[in-house]
Amino acid sequence: MKVAIQGIRGSYSEQAVNKLLENDCEILECKTFSAVFESILDGKADFAVIPVWNKIIGEIKSATYLLENSSLKVLKETYLPIKHALIGTKDSYLEKIKVIVSQAEALNQCRRFLEKNSHLYALSAEDTAISVRCVVSLGCREIAAIGSIRAAEIYGGKVLRENISDSPNNSTLFYLVGERRLC
Repeated sequence: MKVAIQGIRGSYSEQAVNKLLENDCEILECKTFSAVFESILDGKADFAVIPVWNKIIGEIKSATYLLENSSLKVLKETYLPIKHALIGTKDSYLEKIKVIVSQAEALNQCRRFLEKNSHLYALSAEDTAISVRCVVSLGCREIAAIGSIRAAEIYGGKVLRENISDSPNNSTLFYLVGERRLC
């Protein structure tokens, strides 16, 4: 079984797949939500897991719009705790960070942290895990990413600060969607 997600290994979508399907599938990494939906319609994936609602920012419109305008059905759902961390290179220090990169929704979920650290410049990127991977591969200790601790472990990042979401109980609702039922 192949499941499409927006993002890469270490993303919260990957964690939701593992929770919904208990690691019993192959993940197809997609750059955009549109690509996720196209992968099912093109037969490249059997199912998809998409985030649809977050406790802090509400509806994730870029995903729900596509779902509402498709023939895909919601097969399962799960809430996933979202524990955003600030992640840098192995030689990074919070005091030296000047730029933070992450997915727009993640930046919005960490608005208070960004406001308290107004000297930081926030840049929007495709995905939280992609942001972590890029920061680590660039090796610039003045740039950090907002993402999961799992992404930091996978890509060799250093966790500079844990739990930076506006709410300690941050969570996202994910749907497993597809054209057919699970066996």
